[in-house]
Amino acid sequence: MEFMKFCLCLILSMILFTSCTANDAEGDTKRIFTGDTLLEMGRLFNKPLLRLIGKTLNNLDPCAEWSEWSPCKRFVGQYGAKRRERDCSKGAGRYSGSKATAGAKPELESQICQDYCPSKYELSSNGICLYFQNTTKKTKADAEADCQNDGGHLIIINSPRKWAAFASLMNSYNYTDWVHVGGQRKDVNSPWTYALSIEDSGYTNWGPGQPSNTGSRVCLIARTLVTSSGLMDYPCGNSRFYVCEVSPV
Repeated sequence: MEFMKFCLCLILSMILFTSCTANDAEGDTKRIFTGDTLLEMGRLFNKPLLRLIGKTLNNLDPCAEWSEWSPCKRFVGQYGAKRRERDCSKGAGRYSGSKATAGAKPELESQICQDYCPSKYELSSNGICLYFQNTTKKTKADAEADCQNDGGHLIIINSPRKWAAFASLMNSYNYTDWVHVGGQRKDVNSPWTYALSIEDSGYTNWGPGQPSNTGSRVCLIARTLVTSSGLMDYPCGNSRFYVCEVSPV
């Protein structure tokens, strides 16, 4: 009879252990009824059977709780990932960090991040990751190289959506001077080319009187000043602030 009671209690505890859960802010499931809970209840109420069941459950799942997800980090190419970890050790390893039991082994879990921008980039309201470099002015070539180091390129303004994102970013900084944007050509009679091999969309939001198509004006700059908002052709060697673009994941 006592053995049957023990088995019933053990089964009931395992059901509670696996079914009593809650969702945190990340949507991850966390147990709110664990072997540690039973151990503590057994100590508080002086119930050896609860302590035994709690210890048994801990042996079945000898891992500490998962840590919080790390911030999303950008790796090679156009993707990012976050990770979390916990300590696991059969019959031990119930805690992480300073409470970790000797011999505990770390267990790692990773996830691809969705709809995020890497550090220092801002996600526009229409889903474009942009970064306004407004501390160091650079030539067009150096600006493009800096953007490519982030896995991106100078912003390519080839649609009303891109212009809206660019204008919103500039307005948020209250900056109305010209900045480098994507677009370059061999000479004033050649087509515009970009860091990405993209099909010409036919969209160019030229400023008043632009393009001038004179001299060495073979690079694009842009600004959002009300009286002369839009794109302008200009020499590439001038140093300016610039806007980088990367693809959100």
